[in-house]
Amino acid sequence: MSAATFAPGPNRVFVASGLTFPDALSGAPAAGAQGGPVLLTRPDWLPSTIGTELQRLRANEVVVLGGSATVGTGVEGQLGTYAGAVTRWSGSDRFATSAAISKAAFPNGADAVFISSGRVFPDALSAAPIAGMKKAPLLLLDTNSIPAVIDAELRRLNPNSITVVGGRATVTDEVFGVLSDYLRSAD
Repeated sequence: MSAATFAPGPNRVFVASGLTFPDALSGAPAAGAQGGPVLLTRPDWLPSTIGTELQRLRANEVVVLGGSATVGTGVEGQLGTYAGAVTRWSGSDRFATSAAISKAAFPNGADAVFISSGRVFPDALSAAPIAGMKKAPLLLLDTNSIPAVIDAELRRLNPNSITVVGGRATVTDEVFGVLSDYLRSAD
């Protein structure tokens, strides 16, 4: 997908685990908004096809999405051979990583925010491309609660709209009901 879509020389390329979903899902809209691809790796080794694509792209920066359990420090070190800088956007868990990606990619806030469950991937997978097109972050919630890091990030983003993607089994009515409190017009 990257080779068919991106010319060499993007500012940033994003690398996430190909074995777990949350970091890539939160990172996809950030990558789309910033005009770079998301490439998938193994936690403990960089597939040669990804190395070949990184070499072709010649990006200024590689952003690792997620902690060292999902993309190991050895892989992070390898990524340094393909770009001038390697940075990591991560947090203590999938929710904190989602907030960290949002904060790094959307430092001036966002007009719109997409919300989905961080426990299952189908809803967020459907929302990620649309969020990227709208230059909006995709934040992951727990099914029954808004983690404190997501609460803080929603307040910082100060959006005009929030789109919840998923049904009641993945984002409860109680959680859905309080999301309007984060809207700019609710102030």
